[in-house]
Amino acid sequence: GPAIVSSLRRVVQGLLLVEPRGSKIERAHASAPAIHAGNVWLPSNEDWVDNAKDGFIVECGDFPNAANDDQVDCITHAIMWWGDNYASQAMNLDGGERENPATID
Repeated sequence: GPAIVSSLRRVVQGLLLVEPRGSKIERAHASAPAIHAGNVWLPSNEDWVDNAKDGFIVECGDFPNAANDDQVDCITHAIMWWGDNYASQAMNLDGGERENPATID
């Protein structure tokens, strides 16, 4: 709620609020093509990714029936936000190389 947003804005510079679209399951389905295409990078040998008990990969594999789905929800919001805000700008439709989206005005 508003109190959490206010607290986070004091410690997280550039905090962006994302309004959810659809259910968590619908967002996961909408994000799946970007993941399957290899457009999402995860670091290797990181406990938060590989942990056999509650790592990111386990949570994604257990979704939507897992006790926790915060990481899945976060990555789907990020993928959808990126697609809405940068994906079309990052592609050079003339067949050239992609620009770094962080440098696009």
